Amino acid sequence: MTWSRTAVDLHGAQLVALVVGIAILSQWIAWRSRVPAIIYLLTSGFAAGAILRRAGIETGLEQFNQTFVPVAAALVLFEGGLNTRWQDLQKVGLPVLRLVSVGLVLTWILTTASA
Repeated sequence: MTWSRTAVDLHGAQLVALVVGIAILSQWIAWRSRVPAIIYLLTSGFAAGAILRRAGIETGLEQFNQTFVPVAAALVLFEGGLNTRWQDLQKVGLPVLRLVSVGLVLTWILTTASA
């Protein structure tokens, strides 16, 4: 007996319902656990994409994602910049400085070593 994977197409309304349902659940979990929602939204998005791909479900969004993902990332960064207060930055200045400096050097070293 051989198992074959057949691609299943997810239609627009089904895809929107799935994404909205996952987003609502992620927001609710973030609200209950008092963790920033972006953590759960990113995690659930990555997990949903991996599960759908592994299950052989085609969304047809590959071309759309090449444009949408950079725009969404820019919006997240822009919104974060708008809501950041200087007083908040002063409280976390040293850890951010360490993260930027040590993180940058460590990333450079590991990337160079892996190339």
